[in-house]
Amino acid sequence: MRHKKSLFLAGLALVMLVGLMFLVSGCKKRIPVGSRAQTGALDKSAVLYRTVFMGEEEDSGFLFLPYARGEESEDYRFINAAVDLNGDGMIASYTTADGAEQNEWLVHNMITDMEAGSGNRYAVAIPDKSIAGNLPLKVYAFFAKDPTEAGSWQEASAGKTEEMTEIGEFKEENFDKHFSLDPSGELVGGIGGGITALAPKAALAAESPDAEPDTYAAANHNIPDNAQDYNECVPTSIADNFQWLAKKYGFEDRIPGASEMIDELKGDLEWTNNGTGAENVIGGKTSFINRRALPLEAHQIGTEYDPNIQYKIYQELNRGQGVEMIIDFFKLGPDGLSRAGSHMVAVGGTLKIGDFRFIVIIDPGRDQAGGRASRDIYELNSFDIIGYWGGKTTIRTAYAQSPVFLDLTDLAYPDDRGEVVLKPGQPLTPPHGQITQARSKGEFFDVSIDHPGDHMVGDKFLVTAVTTATRKSAAYKYWKDGTEHAYTQSAGNPWGVEGEMEGSANLSPAGVKKNVPALTRLSHNRFTVETQYKCETPGIATIKYTAKLSWPRVGGEPPAELTASLGHQLDTNDTITVESPPFMCYAAPEPEPKVDQPPVTPPAVPADGGGTTVTPEEPAPQGARSVEMAFEHVKPGVYSEVYLAVITDKGTDVTATLTGPGVDDTATKTITADANGLAHFTWKVVSYGTYTATGHVNGVSFRDAIAVK
Repeated sequence: MRHKKSLFLAGLALVMLVGLMFLVSGCKKRIPVGSRAQTGALDKSAVLYRTVFMGEEEDSGFLFLPYARGEESEDYRFINAAVDLNGDGMIASYTTADGAEQNEWLVHNMITDMEAGSGNRYAVAIPDKSIAGNLPLKVYAFFAKDPTEAGSWQEASAGKTEEMTEIGEFKEENFDKHFSLDPSGELVGGIGGGITALAPKAALAAESPDAEPDTYAAANHNIPDNAQDYNECVPTSIADNFQWLAKKYGFEDRIPGASEMIDELKGDLEWTNNGTGAENVIGGKTSFINRRALPLEAHQIGTEYDPNIQYKIYQELNRGQGVEMIIDFFKLGPDGLSRAGSHMVAVGGTLKIGDFRFIVIIDPGRDQAGGRASRDIYELNSFDIIGYWGGKTTIRTAYAQSPVFLDLTDLAYPDDRGEVVLKPGQPLTPPHGQITQARSKGEFFDVSIDHPGDHMVGDKFLVTAVTTATRKSAAYKYWKDGTEHAYTQSAGNPWGVEGEMEGSANLSPAGVKKNVPALTRLSHNRFTVETQYKCETPGIATIKYTAKLSWPRVGGEPPAELTASLGHQLDTNDTITVESPPFMCYAAPEPEPKVDQPPVTPPAVPADGGGTTVTPEEPAPQGARSVEMAFEHVKPGVYSEVYLAVITDKGTDVTATLTGPGVDDTATKTITADANGLAHFTWKVVSYGTYTATGHVNGVSFRDAIAVK
């Protein structure tokens, strides 16, 4: 996780800028570059990238500029940077060996978002294919409050404090290793769906936005920059923002770590190895929010291809909300635009100053430079992102997670975890209402853990975890010699699972319980483990299950091109951790204090037997005297029956509810106890697992559970 301290121009008194030329050409005349000390805001070890997209090297890339410190001064608002690409000691335009024009003034009038230990990445044009042979490359930059109108680097840098750093690495930024692209618009590039026409909005021409303020700026700082695995941009971007929101608003105890959260979100989003459907984004977020009882709600921002999307994103950021957006890629060919694919990124900030529009992106599909997190900055034209790749990039849709408040300061949590004593009449949350399910790489396995439900201190209960082999195949696209290829693999038999359960400190056994199971080799599709826990002290409790999975590969060895780009993602093993939804261990309420009553003197009875007749009081109604559960496999492999016997007073109505993974019957039933005080319940069930019966007799609750296996 990154720790950042900066200001993204929010709240600054910005000056209206009119009539400025944004992209300025480099000078044809060569200008010598003098020696300069490496001091100031820039850190050492800048990195230059060339983009590879759909198997093709592009004439564009990115310049990553690292920062030694954060800066909040208006004097550092804009940056200009030049690189001596051909190593001749001058900053100028020159003609490459293949006749292309290369301008060495790479970054023109771009904004900064400066955080110590991090950096900004800027889109640059680098048609010169010989750059890598000239390393190391000198970088010259200057910061300014306002953009420059100068026509040459010499003019622009005159009178400025020019800083210098060095490019030691020239790297390939290969998009193909992070996501697949498919022009069908279904499940592509980590996200699919939502587009019904090839070129909506009049061939995706950027529209003039409606009236907006002339100047606005907002930013979310310290957003984690987790790197995505293959086609996992959606769960990774959403996880970045959940982590940021949890830290900002103080509910980090309610979410898992980054890796576990991404796998869990994959289950909620119905992720497949081909990506995520756009229609699942809000529903998947909402499932995660509800299960973990977060004080958030999820919604879409604006409409598809909204010309005012920048201002609407600003409004969300300004209210302290996390924002992601789907971006679409289009190629320009002889027949016009053709759709190439889609991607999701988190939004770090946005700024408008007059005609200057910028957006800051936290991109899970970009490699970190030297281990530093990056906030990538792009110019905007309505919903078009300038320079993301060689084709056209547009903002299709944006989404937000918003904190929900009870008042000006207090968050509206959907549960009350401050109380550890069960209130009179308060029902216990039953088990199995929700499960946590995570998904392995390749979509080969699902791992789930059930909701244990709330319990009283001293209660023992079973927790069930299930590992399922999906028997699905995973296809990976790659490019070779300019042609797209695909490799498909799946998990074969026997597959292996080795598990660990970990209970929170207020449970026993607390800590890690290994060998649940010990390494087991299987050829069937499903493996279930159950572990008994006990509530020892009151408070919030959770249980984690970690499944260490392994399998033989079906499909042959992957090609070298894929192995080089995907690496561990093609390994025949994975470790998946799922955490139960938080539940409560409650303390019993203190008994009402006894109040001393004066002794009651019975009235005298006349000798003749007449006088007052005293009627003894009726005994108070009692709860269940005994509760017992059993089951029978009525039709093995088809269905079973779960039985509940409650002993109470004859003629008493008993209400009971059965919950569990496969109740195929009316869950809640009411039965009147017979002449022997027996109320007997029967439910039909169609799955193995733990079933819990809860109910009440004369207002007194009871609870019991049984494992059907």
